[in-house]
Amino acid sequence: MTENLGQENMKKRQKRIAVINDLACYGRCALAVSIPIISAMGIECSPIPTVVLSTNGAFEGVVSRDMASFQDEAFNHFHTLDINFDGASSGFHNNIDQLQATENFFKSLRNADKQTFIFVDPIMGDHGKLYSVSTEEVCVGYQRLLSYADVATPNLTECCRLLELPYPKETPTQEELSLMLQKLHELGPKYIVITGLDYGDQIGNMVSDGKNTELIMTPRIGKERSGTGDVFMSVLAGSMVCGATFKEAVKKSVEFLSKALTVTQEYDIPSRNGVCFELCLKDL
Repeated sequence: MTENLGQENMKKRQKRIAVINDLACYGRCALAVSIPIISAMGIECSPIPTVVLSTNGAFEGVVSRDMASFQDEAFNHFHTLDINFDGASSGFHNNIDQLQATENFFKSLRNADKQTFIFVDPIMGDHGKLYSVSTEEVCVGYQRLLSYADVATPNLTECCRLLELPYPKETPTQEELSLMLQKLHELGPKYIVITGLDYGDQIGNMVSDGKNTELIMTPRIGKERSGTGDVFMSVLAGSMVCGATFKEAVKKSVEFLSKALTVTQEYDIPSRNGVCFELCLKDL
């Protein structure tokens, strides 16, 4: 019996990530992206939808269903089952009730186990404009989520909103970005990536671990597409949960996204239909 117990304790435990995001039935983004990517990395993915949509927001006439009450019930059920998560990632929320449910879940994770990696993508807008659902209370809700985050991945628009700064007319200098990162760290996150910085024919990702900053550049590939941030975050979260350093995880995310965008260019895929990441999953 003692020998059998010893063998049981030697068994490996598969990593597990809870992913809180919207679920679009068509137009690759959010959970439709995260589930296959995280699974391909050998990690069990537990998806929790904040809102269910017929398509992503790039299409007209979207039909949606709010899932805030379901979130609360699902998180409570997880608690009764004593399920452990190695990571928890949050993305799009379109009202304060959804954000409150996610915050309660993050709070329970922090109270139970400090080892869970928490990732927050504060999805509020792009190109200097907030989305129509990004009300004042929604933006404040994202600020609260950052207090629980190990990693945050805002774009420049979201970074400015979180810090209550005006959106700049041109891409800030590295010195200016470093100052913004310092202020973001004060909100809670240990690691931050300001994503999708515009440098003409290149895209920049400004990363910080609280001590050092680095601007990681990659060639711009084709036109902007839905779901690129979800691809980036999924690889980043999966990599860190599997033991990669923050810098290693960012570089792997950039490389995988670039490869997937290159492959997408070979197909006649409208930008609102997202990235053909499926054709690159074998490379994870």
